[in-house]
Amino acid sequence: RNNYEDILASAIQEAGGKAYTIDFESGHIAKAPAVNCVMPVKEEPRLLPRYTETVQTQVPAQKRIHNGINPRHTFENFVVGEENRYAHAAAMTAAGTPGAYNPLYIYGGTGLGKTHLLQAVANETLNRNPNAQIEYVTCEEFLNCYVDSLQQRKHSEFRNRFRTADVLLVDDVHQLANKAQLQEEFFNTFNTLFHKNSQIILTSDKQPSEIAGLEKRLVTRFESGVAVEITAPSFETRLAILKMKQESHLVKFGDDILNFIASNVRSSIRILEGALIRLVAYSSVTRDRAVTLKTAEQL
Repeated sequence: RNNYEDILASAIQEAGGKAYTIDFESGHIAKAPAVNCVMPVKEEPRLLPRYTETVQTQVPAQKRIHNGINPRHTFENFVVGEENRYAHAAAMTAAGTPGAYNPLYIYGGTGLGKTHLLQAVANETLNRNPNAQIEYVTCEEFLNCYVDSLQQRKHSEFRNRFRTADVLLVDDVHQLANKAQLQEEFFNTFNTLFHKNSQIILTSDKQPSEIAGLEKRLVTRFESGVAVEITAPSFETRLAILKMKQESHLVKFGDDILNFIASNVRSSIRILEGALIRLVAYSSVTRDRAVTLKTAEQL
């Protein structure tokens, strides 16, 4: 509702020829297919839908493409400022020389670009080595995969998936807190990858020592590499982000409007982008290509 309602309303109006009211419902929970969590094993051939067979013939069996990696999250479109320069440089080093910073631990508030950097490493690694085994998961996804593997009695496949990775990227690792069994599994996975010099990159909203409920042995391992902080972007960085982001939209705004947004949205890059998208959606819906500063202030 906060980030996409305007865009949805605009698209629906354009497709349907009139404005519609959007109602949001909760309670519809979709369980991810087990194949996303457990590496496939050799089984007897199964009858699959035609479109599935077509896709499988196009992708080599040994190459795994993770749907969670956004190809648009690259180093080239990451705006570098004083508040994230060290984290950006460390991530580029990790992508170019895996194992040089191991683990690389990036921490900071929500919406500051940690996930962008994490996925930029994945994309850069795949550009350099298309056959690299990249495992990118949020900590919640790691937990779900672990639970699924236990329920399906495929724990060895779960371990093989994560412990043979060339690069392991885990988002929001602070969610390991107070989950003793999951921490045990992650500890062993971490050690295996560390000793084979596979690159490990973790993100969190806190420093390792500040995560309550995280075992000391994990804290020391997370702190044994390079820990870098990303802080809230400065006005100059926020303005540069807005100017870069609007290049992907047909609608362009004047410097007065971009300056206004950059001056008033300070806490999160995600909210900053949302403010820009709100103006783009308004312009698209109203066919107003000359949004004024007054309109921007009201929106």
